[in-house]
Amino acid sequence: MGSRARRRKAGVVLTEEEVQRDVLERLDRAAGFGGMRPMEAFAAFVTLGELGIRGVSADELAPHMRRVNDAAGQELLAALDTLIGAAWPRGLGGSQTPEIRDRLGPVFMAVSSRGADRGHNGQFFSPWEICVTLARTTIDTGDLRRYTRAQPMTVYDPACGSGGMLLAAASVLPPAFVRAGRLSLYGQDLDPLCCATTRLNLLLHALLSRPHTRPMTPPSPPVAA
Repeated sequence: MGSRARRRKAGVVLTEEEVQRDVLERLDRAAGFGGMRPMEAFAAFVTLGELGIRGVSADELAPHMRRVNDAAGQELLAALDTLIGAAWPRGLGGSQTPEIRDRLGPVFMAVSSRGADRGHNGQFFSPWEICVTLARTTIDTGDLRRYTRAQPMTVYDPACGSGGMLLAAASVLPPAFVRAGRLSLYGQDLDPLCCATTRLNLLLHALLSRPHTRPMTPPSPPVAA
């Protein structure tokens, strides 16, 4: 067991750099065990993460994971566990609130810069600090009472990438406002893997109850509520 694994087991919260390094190392091992390219391992991880968090059955999950053997699957699940621990350092459930941050975007960019996957669609996502700054300057938090579950605040990103802008929007609003379902997040992107990454990012932070992200094929109408 590595030092980071021992620290997680002891309940020590990993730094953001340690989280990213742990996930990348596990994706590398999964790629090696499964004979996959790095981006194939990342795509399998995103699929496993999304379906796993949604609670699909093993039979429903199996067709999506044909190329993932047991050893690779264990590494992908461990990577997911690292991300869940980073997002929910005080545990899941109850009145706990997640530590919202785009942790998948840096992993996506790091994986896409390797080997045959170098420059996957020229992906470069906005740094988290920029996303938060834009959210703070764009979102009016002066009078939130007008937003309800029936008429929520709507945030739409037409080029969502890894979902950083959507996560940032949630991060600058009061946690009780978000938990009450008074925020609705929508995203769209040309790259289907970006859409899937955004969905997983939102699911990791309990911000997505049904899919509001989808691939975009120009010309494309706005995403419907």
